[in-house]
Amino acid sequence: MTAPPEAADRRAARAALLARKLRTNEDADTPARHGIRPRPQGSPAPLSYAQERVWFMDQLAPGEAAYHIAVPLRIRGALDLAALRAALAGLVARHESLRTRFPADADGTPSVVVEEHVEVPLRIVSAPDDAAAQRLVDEAAVEPFDLATGPLLRALLVAVADDDHVLLLSKHHIVGDGWSVDVMLRDVITLYRDGSLPALPIQYGDFAVWEAQRLGGPEAEGHVAYWKERLAGIEPL
Repeated sequence: MTAPPEAADRRAARAALLARKLRTNEDADTPARHGIRPRPQGSPAPLSYAQERVWFMDQLAPGEAAYHIAVPLRIRGALDLAALRAALAGLVARHESLRTRFPADADGTPSVVVEEHVEVPLRIVSAPDDAAAQRLVDEAAVEPFDLATGPLLRALLVAVADDDHVLLLSKHHIVGDGWSVDVMLRDVITLYRDGSLPALPIQYGDFAVWEAQRLGGPEAEGHVAYWKERLAGIEPL
């Protein structure tokens, strides 16, 4: 992915700043500091409480675009399509959350299924100008996801010219949030440039296991008692 020198300098400065922020956050708030450890190999993970909320809202309003995270990128200069495909493959291989789907059983209870391999759908189209490219991006950004079957990350590449593209990365909120967008972009850019990435110390499922254990024990009783007291006397909805 190339750009004019001044744009490349600005992008490099932003990337360096993001890297410093991420390193600072990782040093100050490491998983080990909170007692989060990798779960045993092959053991299942529950939905986190945040995922349960998003899953429930999707049942009320299936395909609601409010739970879509759409990230458009302008790519000026020569584009290596093979490198882009490899970067997307490396991204989902690195983050198990992006290989996760959420089927429900006969009783309607959701579960977490992490696939060993998921190919990110990459649709490639062309547009005569920026306005047409914007319309294609807007339409793709609201296309519904199926939480039961996945995949919950997809990509759209719009060719405006041979050396001018728009890449849209779309994922469902159940497998990501606003903060993780920076992580996703950092990893995609690094992988596209054929960079190496260290193994992640934990995955999101490890956090979900830790959360369930922490909030399923005595510590949670204090939280429940607090809210029972604060909500006492309020008429139920």
